[in-house]
Amino acid sequence: MYKRIFGLAGLLCALGVIGVGAGSASAQTTNPFGCTAGTATASLSTTNLLPGTTAANPANTPCATDTATLSATPLSVAGALNLGTIGPADAATNLSTATASGSTVYTGATSTSTVDALNLNLLGSTIGVTTPATATVSYQCVNNQLQSSFSSSLNAITINGNSVPIADITQDLPAALQGIVTITPNLHTATATSDTEELLHIQLLGLAGAGAVTIDAGTATASTTQTMPCAGTSNANANAKFSA
Repeated sequence: MYKRIFGLAGLLCALGVIGVGAGSASAQTTNPFGCTAGTATASLSTTNLLPGTTAANPANTPCATDTATLSATPLSVAGALNLGTIGPADAATNLSTATASGSTVYTGATSTSTVDALNLNLLGSTIGVTTPATATVSYQCVNNQLQSSFSSSLNAITINGNSVPIADITQDLPAALQGIVTITPNLHTATATSDTEELLHIQLLGLAGAGAVTIDAGTATASTTQTMPCAGTSNANANAKFSA
């Protein structure tokens, strides 16, 4: 498992850019979190190749508790070129709240996306995920400060039925796929106010004859929409709850 704690947003919080110390008199006025989690997407230019793909809390802001599921779905181009199947996959977002001085405060946001299976058939070779893997991003308020963590549990990908560690994935691609398929596992991206964890980013170049097919599987994002998202939360009840 790849796990990293204190993302960019958490680092900024520690430096005082996001979040405040325990002595601040400021308090939240609205939900300061965003969150969204996607099962999988696939596209060729602007064409969606996975109709029916799903996301938990697709609006992202404000964060809300939600779930979404993608069944095993065929991936094809123009209904003719069969590239395999993606799914099942599950996505979930959770907004946590508590009580401080008789008022509801927002104490955190968590997004997760689990890909149970992915099977691609490319130029006579197969690429797959056969063991469930999960991407997670969590933003939590601790002592009036924002703490972030993010992780991906994808450790191996199968190539022609053989398990290959993700560290060796590029060099272990069959010769026929070199320069045609690019695979980026456990991808993390961040801004000053957000963190995103993605299990798999795949590009298939030239297979469709009209550009690159892009596949994104297992994506989780958490974000903040206020400069001090955890202000006034330090006295919240320890019994935090999830809220829609």
